[in-house]
Amino acid sequence: MNQAENRFNAHVNVSLNNQYWLQQQDYQRFSNQRKPVGVFWDIENCTIPRGVSPLYLVEKIRSFITRLHLIEKEFSIVCDVPSIASSVINELNHTQINIMHVSSFAKNAADEKLKQLILRFYV
Repeated sequence: MNQAENRFNAHVNVSLNNQYWLQQQDYQRFSNQRKPVGVFWDIENCTIPRGVSPLYLVEKIRSFITRLHLIEKEFSIVCDVPSIASSVINELNHTQINIMHVSSFAKNAADEKLKQLILRFYV
């Protein structure tokens, strides 16, 4: 592991909830079961740190979810796909994440799409 990954690990362990929005669904009827969780990520406003592989970052988020005994129900990234490096998109695509394109020309398009996804997840 290189120095950037070590710093990233320390940062993620301290403030993962601040960096990446984990929205946990609260179902009382499933009190004895693992609870579902959704990860909704605006990758343009919360970018991947320099020197960190997108694959490594997703694995870190997923291991965090597993340690909390939750189950990943949704993992979505919203972005203007052409504005993100193709290597990043390809790596994220291999992780089985939903990548949704929104035009960067429309004001608050990513925020609106994230709201829709969160509402759909919650209901």
